[in-house]
Amino acid sequence: MRSSAFPYLPKDFIETEEGLIFAVISYHEHLGKVGCFLRYVKTDHGWQKVDTLQANRLLQRHHPQYLYRSRQFDADFHAVNPEKIIHHYQPEVILQQRLLHPPVDALDQKLRNLLDIFRAREVEINKLGLTGSMLINQHRPDSDIDLAVYGRDTFKRTRLAVQDAVNAGLIDKLSEQLMWDNFERRACELSFEEFSWHEARKFNKAAIEAANSISAWSASQQSWKQTTDITENRVLARLKPECLMTARVLIFRRDIELIMH
Repeated sequence: MRSSAFPYLPKDFIETEEGLIFAVISYHEHLGKVGCFLRYVKTDHGWQKVDTLQANRLLQRHHPQYLYRSRQFDADFHAVNPEKIIHHYQPEVILQQRLLHPPVDALDQKLRNLLDIFRAREVEINKLGLTGSMLINQHRPDSDIDLAVYGRDTFKRTRLAVQDAVNAGLIDKLSEQLMWDNFERRACELSFEEFSWHEARKFNKAAIEAANSISAWSASQQSWKQTTDITENRVLARLKPECLMTARVLIFRRDIELIMH
């Protein structure tokens, strides 16, 4: 699943010696660096999550070496030399470690409930990973649950599992309010009506138990290599940094997202 030459996949987190945690957004290197975006900064009170504007301002002022301009995407994001990485958080490893122990809080229990639904529908749990705030134990009761999905077949099974669970009444279709909340987080240039139509037709969103968003993304490096010739030599679109990963996954229709309700 991971290449020994470049073991970084989207939805991994990488920590640097300066106390910065970046979310990986690219399947391949960028001039020898890991394409990513700053998400957490270490302070005297622990890890603090930063938004796009805060991340760019902090790096501009204190760590400009991590700013990066991509000609491929005609977009600005961040990039880290692997030599600067002191910890590599791998979602599939963290998920399996978590499952070795009883749930530690309500959000952890909700994760187990969702995995039970997937497992009963023949989704291989060992091909899923846990990312987002839970990856680094910075989640709150209202935090999202973010999953990485490894492999095309696992993606297909996960999508079918979502559809079957909705039909069985185990999870619900996304409400308009939850769809709107998700739309605002994406910060993309589609209208709400366009966004809702695309999301509904893909059958990749649902609602379960409480107001916690769950997102699961395909993170198969093998699948990316098979499509490199299509995307490497041209600009895909002029994208906002926060939309970069979304666009790359949607091209091959391999994203899964759930909203816990």
